[in-house]
Amino acid sequence: METEDRLSAVAADAVIAAGERALLRKIDHRILGFNDDTPVQEVEELFVEIAADLRSVHAFAGPAGFLVYMESEFQPLVRSGDPPPFEPVPVTPTLATFVTNGGSGPSRLVEAADDTRLFEVFVGASSCLLAPIHTPAGDLLCLLVAAAETETDRRQLRRPAFQEAVADIAAQLSIAYRQFERAGRHARMQALWGEFVANDLSPSACFRSLARRIPEFLPTFGPLGAVDRTPSSQILMVPETAVGVPPDYLVIRAMTGSMQSSTRVAVRRSISGLLIEYPDLPFFCGDPTYPQYSERYKNYFDDPEHEARTELAVRMNVDNSSVGIINIESRYPDAFSFLHRQTLLELADTFGRLAAVFEDRMRMNTAMQNSISTSTQKYLDALAKTYRHGIRTPLSAQKLGAELLEQQIEDVSRWVAQQDLAGNAAAEIAVNIEDLRHTQVQVLAVHETIASYSRGFIDDISGYAVETQLALRTVVESAVHLAYNCLLAGDAKYITIDIVASEEADSANIYCSTLIKQHLYTVFDNAVEATVARMKEDGRPGRITVTLSEEVIPKGQEQELNEGWIVRIRDNGHGVTQEQLVALRKFDPGVTFKAGGSGYGLVAAQRYIASIGGRVELDSVGQEYFEVALHFAAYKPRIHNEVRPMSEGSD
Repeated sequence: METEDRLSAVAADAVIAAGERALLRKIDHRILGFNDDTPVQEVEELFVEIAADLRSVHAFAGPAGFLVYMESEFQPLVRSGDPPPFEPVPVTPTLATFVTNGGSGPSRLVEAADDTRLFEVFVGASSCLLAPIHTPAGDLLCLLVAAAETETDRRQLRRPAFQEAVADIAAQLSIAYRQFERAGRHARMQALWGEFVANDLSPSACFRSLARRIPEFLPTFGPLGAVDRTPSSQILMVPETAVGVPPDYLVIRAMTGSMQSSTRVAVRRSISGLLIEYPDLPFFCGDPTYPQYSERYKNYFDDPEHEARTELAVRMNVDNSSVGIINIESRYPDAFSFLHRQTLLELADTFGRLAAVFEDRMRMNTAMQNSISTSTQKYLDALAKTYRHGIRTPLSAQKLGAELLEQQIEDVSRWVAQQDLAGNAAAEIAVNIEDLRHTQVQVLAVHETIASYSRGFIDDISGYAVETQLALRTVVESAVHLAYNCLLAGDAKYITIDIVASEEADSANIYCSTLIKQHLYTVFDNAVEATVARMKEDGRPGRITVTLSEEVIPKGQEQELNEGWIVRIRDNGHGVTQEQLVALRKFDPGVTFKAGGSGYGLVAAQRYIASIGGRVELDSVGQEYFEVALHFAAYKPRIHNEVRPMSEGSD
């Protein structure tokens, strides 16, 4: 009889073991099949099945279920008896040990007398067996709970084999979740790379893509603070410097909420700069408004509306050398957990080399443009010399002839004065001589006008492809003058172009070449055509307003590094719809909503201005206006290499 009992027990244990293995295989198979699109209901159904299988395999009569840890409280997900939803469970002293310590051991037996509030979830239970389930970073995800309501169940809870079985299920869920997260992370990274390929590896588009995706990427690894699902992000790159020389500033290549690029951030005046000044610091995560950072980044203290209360910055390294910084900000305190920091570090490590490639491509594009500009400049210099010689020689001859004429007039005037002429002859000759003098002055004036125009024309040719300092007001007035002469004819002759500028703008210098006149002309051409089309529809007068203003930028050191000027060209044409505006803001070649348009004018302007550290922004309201805002960097000798146009007298 005893032998039969032992055999029966062995057989029962074998059945239980087989049931446990089947349950573990189910967990592994089902969770690996989950993805970001898996409905929450399907996850809950799996948890219900696991709880039911646990009770079935071990012939456990009491309730079993899961408590999911969600932002400072436990949410019952599964409980035998009543269907969900259930009231949240407060973090009791017993549960707090699992939160703060990630669980105390593989499982723990708790009696009702030790923690009565825990047993409000499992009404009638006198004992509970808790097993922690962890995230890949070790944080508590949820608890697997088995509750005893009868003496038989209490004995079952105390059996080491049952406790081990519950711990094994919890461990398997942790492993499966880790695999699920790894697969999900891989899928998200693949999606990120796919988006880069879709952007045809355009450096600026890829930087913007990453900045936009980071706020979407991090919450998949846990909630960001209380309810903040949209932290702002920035990608800052280290500029090219001499070997061994630390950079003075970082360059923002992309940021959420804005299309601007090439904004300079002083290393010693930014939180991100800490990672440059202290290379051994792996990351920064803290409140940027703390007093110890008051000199580090004054914007947080000078601007009461600045909402950032947690800033996380991680370094992107390539071959142990920092190439850039990924920076995210949240308006909530302590928004980023250990898991978020590790995720961003992994992303920075993965993205670092690719970011370096994008940065190199941007520098290569600039170098290529400079090379083309140099070749073009040599040709234009030779052309300017030819024009100068061809224009100056006849002008010199004309001036010499005018000077000889002046001398001859004076000789005739003296001769007449010496003669004793009768009647009115002397007076008539004097009048004729005065007319000759007036004509001679006009000839000299025309000569000077032609000479002045030719000098400006030749300077335009010789400085066409050279970026240097140009007077903002002069550049704009020149483009407006060109538009008046070439565009405002026929139906467009009733359009007026007004320039509105501050006193500061009148004396401002920007960094660009005279090539900008061509791009401004393109913008005016689009504005005139749109305005004429609208005038034919409703007859309202056409007006194009050009506003010159200083760019509003953050206070502090950035003011010196990023001073800029904006040229806003607004027409009162028919504008575009919001959907069309979104498409145009992408600046994709060939995209146009103008009859007969090519879709390359604005793209060329945007690319050129971006290449010299500026940007182009578009705005419109249908049937009211269309506005192109061109942002130019103010000329700064410490940033821009001064290149002087060929001097007037060179041959």
